[in-house]
Amino acid sequence: MYCSKCGKQIDYESTVCAECVAKMANKAGESAPSADVAPVVAAAPEVTHVIAASAPQANTRMLGFGKALASTILSFASIFLFIFSLVSIATFLFGLGIFLLLASIAAIVISIIFGIKSIKTFIVAKKAGTGTPVATLVLGINGIVTAAFSALYVIIFGFAVVVTTIALLGSGV
Repeated sequence: MYCSKCGKQIDYESTVCAECVAKMANKAGESAPSADVAPVVAAAPEVTHVIAASAPQANTRMLGFGKALASTILSFASIFLFIFSLVSIATFLFGLGIFLLLASIAAIVISIIFGIKSIKTFIVAKKAGTGTPVATLVLGINGIVTAAFSALYVIIFGFAVVVTTIALLGSGV
């Protein structure tokens, strides 16, 4: 026997459907539906409300994580680019060395910008009362600090390398 309200199969002897708690009116008149016809199931408004209330919400703990991660990666990449520029200039590949030095400076600038945006994202999320993206804050600070150290190395050693390169090129080497 099938419930007239929800279409679930129930015992022939029961007077109440276990699924939807509907009382069964006519035991004798109900028969099983044919194999090619599926029972009609009516959606209860309560079920729709429960589904809407449990819809997944956006994960606010990951806001700005991409930019924060890019900030950290670019800051470390700027250090390696700077080291490769020093090696290139030491092996008299001046053009490549200057190019890598400029690429290092560009990576530093982008890293600092992304780091600042990551920290701002954390502050905005905290003020809004949503979940605080702690990983974004940590990676943003890490990107800024590492980029600052990289910028310090570029300023100190990069100036010396550029001056030496100009002097070597001017002397005809």
